[in-house]
Amino acid sequence: MRQLILLSTLLVSSVSASLCVTVPAQAQDDRIRQLERRVEQLEKRAATQAAPIADDKPGSARAGEWRNRANWRTLARGMSESDVRAIVGEPHKVDVNQYFIMWYWNYPSGPNAKFSAPSRQLDAWNEP
Repeated sequence: MRQLILLSTLLVSSVSASLCVTVPAQAQDDRIRQLERRVEQLEKRAATQAAPIADDKPGSARAGEWRNRANWRTLARGMSESDVRAIVGEPHKVDVNQYFIMWYWNYPSGPNAKFSAPSRQLDAWNEP
């Protein structure tokens, strides 16, 4: 909530400052639309970062949430990369060699998933 207030204050300040400068009306309108888009993007980021992390109780998993152990405990050997991505989210780092593919979250100390390179199926993982 504090972030949204700050973002709103920044938007008002930016718009006020841009209106004080003598600029053609079209340029002001473009600038306002640009600022509105930026605020919308920042609000989405703030909402994502401020979202509470689900606890580790079974059934409390949220798709794409790598921090939640309950998500990791739904993984199974042989799953595809897209299945794993849907459960624990996009990896932060990927290492590939001819034998295996390693996905990492919060590298180097966070969880990881190991896929067989030829089949691209989940072979092993370490949960958070």
